[in-house]
Amino acid sequence: MPVSTMNKALPAKEPKKRSFREFAIRNRYIWLSFLIPFVLMVTAFALMSVSPFGDKQILVTDLWHQYFPFLADFQYKLQHGESFFWTWSIGGGVNYFSLMSYYLASPVNFLSVFVPSDWLREFLMFSVAVKIALAGSFMAFFLKSVFRRNDASLVIFGISFSFCAFLIGYYWNTIWLDTVCIFPLCALGLVKLLT
Repeated sequence: MPVSTMNKALPAKEPKKRSFREFAIRNRYIWLSFLIPFVLMVTAFALMSVSPFGDKQILVTDLWHQYFPFLADFQYKLQHGESFFWTWSIGGGVNYFSLMSYYLASPVNFLSVFVPSDWLREFLMFSVAVKIALAGSFMAFFLKSVFRRNDASLVIFGISFSFCAFLIGYYWNTIWLDTVCIFPLCALGLVKLLT
């Protein structure tokens, strides 16, 4: 073979471009595992006349006495650029970083910076619906990855996980919603490490 033909570069294959539409269709059961619980939770809150759909509020037990005041302070700090390491607004001053790490470090809570403070209760209601919906979609993703299935069973088991007794009975305990929500992703990581 002549040297001149060996030095010619072969045309590189262009990577196949995938559109968002193809991605959405390929993962439609995961999307449905998010969308159905979200719509059902918002509908349930609307039927119970929870604000903004009525005059009742989502704030009960610890959500009223602990989580909401901490979230309001966190939102103020985000919007005004205050320190996340110390606060004087609680008692005689307290280490805010540890309080934030325990109560407020949910990625969803960082979105409160875009919400007016008057709408923080409504933001909290929608964030509960989002976390419950994410639990369903993360479980569907876990099942799809581990069992190599891509059918309606992902939706059934995803929704079953998102409406388990703990999530529905303790929706007001927002710090634990994140833990249950990401559990399928942690379990998937463990499965991937072991296999």
